Amino acid sequence: MPLENFINCNIKKYKRINNYLLMHKDAISQNKYPNWLWQIQGDDNLVDKARELIDKAEKTILLSFWYEDGVNIQKQLEAAIKREVKVISNQMSERILPLGQVFGHESWTVVEKIHVSEFIMVVDDLYGMFAFKNQDQKVEGYYSFNQGVIRILDTYIRHDIYINRLLADFREPIIKKYGKDLEKLLNLFGD
Repeated sequence: MPLENFINCNIKKYKRINNYLLMHKDAISQNKYPNWLWQIQGDDNLVDKARELIDKAEKTILLSFWYEDGVNIQKQLEAAIKREVKVISNQMSERILPLGQVFGHESWTVVEKIHVSEFIMVVDDLYGMFAFKNQDQKVEGYYSFNQGVIRILDTYIRHDIYINRLLADFREPIIKKYGKDLEKLLNLFGD
């Protein structure tokens, strides 16, 4: 496409977007919790967003993390606990940060494969955030106010805690049924 045509097309496109935004500015500005999903790139940006959301917490923080990630937000979690925010964590590493109510994740060979670099957090059932290594092995993350996304994140953490409590309480029969690394349970596709 010739440069002039490309520029004219983009000018028209952005005029349409600007007109739409101006026509709906009242509805947009009144939406305190937009349903969008924002991407965050870069470790520092992810840590900054996690700290910001923790600092906003008024009632609860539910999170799942590896030790190294917990260290990066430890001061903010300690401050939240001092503000009487209830903190519940599902910690993947053998090293545990004693912050609020802690649930340790069972150490299985497949755990690292399934949960590698995973960080998930829900604050006051209003804010959600998650990060992981993508297909290029780079860490990327997302945050949202979308209640559907937040519910999925909350349920995921809770179910991981439930399963690990069952594993801790009924280890022997579970290993007998599903194998030493739970391969008969976790390998749904046979891989």
